[in-house]
Amino acid sequence: MALNTKTISAGVGDILNLDSGIDASTARNVLDGDGTASPLWLTTTKLGIGGAPSYLLTVDEDSADATVSVDCHSNTEAHSPVLLFSKSDGTKASPSAVDDGAYLGWIKAFGHDGTDYATLGASIRFEVNDAGTGSITTNRIPTDMQFLTSAGASDNDNAVKMTLSADGKLGIGVADPDTTLEVLSTTTQLKLSYDADSFATITVADSSNMTIATGETGTITISDATTFSSNLVVTGTTTLNDNITVAENKKIYFDSTDTYIYANTDATEDLVIGADDDIILEPDGEVTVSAGNLALTDGNLVVTAGDHGIIHSGSGTVTQGTSITTGVTLNTTSGIITMHATAISADENIEFTVTNSTVQADSVILVSMQDENTENNTQLVCATHTIAGGSFKVTVANTDSAQASSATAVKIHFLVINNS
Repeated sequence: MALNTKTISAGVGDILNLDSGIDASTARNVLDGDGTASPLWLTTTKLGIGGAPSYLLTVDEDSADATVSVDCHSNTEAHSPVLLFSKSDGTKASPSAVDDGAYLGWIKAFGHDGTDYATLGASIRFEVNDAGTGSITTNRIPTDMQFLTSAGASDNDNAVKMTLSADGKLGIGVADPDTTLEVLSTTTQLKLSYDADSFATITVADSSNMTIATGETGTITISDATTFSSNLVVTGTTTLNDNITVAENKKIYFDSTDTYIYANTDATEDLVIGADDDIILEPDGEVTVSAGNLALTDGNLVVTAGDHGIIHSGSGTVTQGTSITTGVTLNTTSGIITMHATAISADENIEFTVTNSTVQADSVILVSMQDENTENNTQLVCATHTIAGGSFKVTVANTDSAQASSATAVKIHFLVINNS
C-alpha cells in the first residue's frame, strides 16, 4: 500500500497522511519528493531511521557507526545536551508517585549471540531506593545508579556488579554499600598497581582477617599514627613512619621467614606495646635489633616455656696461650675462654686479663666454669674484678687446701651486660 502525501500551501510545511489501510505492525518507507526512498520508516505507532522500526524509535545503520547526536548551542553554561528519562506510576493522564524499586531509566547494550539480539550484555540502570537516607516526596526521589555486566560464565548472567547508592556510597560486588567505598569478594578485594609487576593487594577473609601483600619484593609503609583494633600479622617487611598502637588485648604476630618491622632511622618512632599486650613470635620467629637498642621501660622481659631460654648468637671463643695467667682478647658480649692446660696448686688463686672492647666501666659480667675433669676440678671457682672500659680480669681459685687441680683445660663462660 503506497504512502499518500498532501501538500498544504499555507506555509506550515508538508503533512504526511498514512493510508488508512496501514496497520501498526506494518512499516512503510517515506519517499522523497522525487519518489526515491528516504531514511525514514513509519508505522502508525513507530518511527525508524535507516530501517523498519522495532521500537518507538529505531536508528539502524549498516556497515557504519549508528550514531545519535544530541547538540546544544548556547552561551549559557547551564544549557547542555540532555538525555531525559521520566517515569511515573498510574497513567499519562493521571500520573502518581513512583514506588521504591521503580526503574526510572535503563540503558541497555545487546549483542547478537549467533541466534538473535535477545541476550543483554551490559547496562546502566536507575532504581528508586527510599529504604536508605531519604524517602519519596515532593522534590525528593532517592535513586541508586546500578551498573550491570555479563561475565559469560552462564546463560543470561547479566547482574549488578557496581552500585552508586542514593546517599553517595559506591559498592563493588555489593548492592547496598554502607560506607564511602565497599568492595565485596571472597578473594582479593583491592589491587593497587604502579605497573604490571609493581602492585599491592588487600584481601579480607573470613573472621575479618586482612592480608596486605606486595608484588616483587615491595615494602609496606605505615605512615602517621596508626591504631589497630584487631590483631596485626606481619608477613613481610614493614616500615613504620610514626607511632603504631595495638589496641588493648590485641597482638602483633610475626609468623613467617624473613619478617621484619622497622622504625625510622631517625629513631623518632616507636613500637608501643600497651598494658596486657604481647609480641608473639610463632615457631622460628625472631626479634632482631641491628645497630640500636631493644629498650624495656618499666617492664620485664619474660620467657615462658622456652626450650632454649635466652639465646645470644653473637658469641665468640678464644684459647689461652703459654700459661694460665696469659691474657686473652675476645671482643664479643659473650664467649668461652679455654684456659691453658695447667694444674692449679692447692689453695692457690690465679688471674688473667680479658681485653674486650664491648666492656664498659659499669658493665655487669656474669661468669661460670665448665670443668673438663669432674674428679679433681670440682673445687675450682671463678669470679671477675677490675672491670674497666675495654677489659676485665678473671680470678680462678682452687679452694681445696690439700689437692691440686688436674692439668686439664678449664673453660670460662662469660656474658657482658652493659648498664648504659
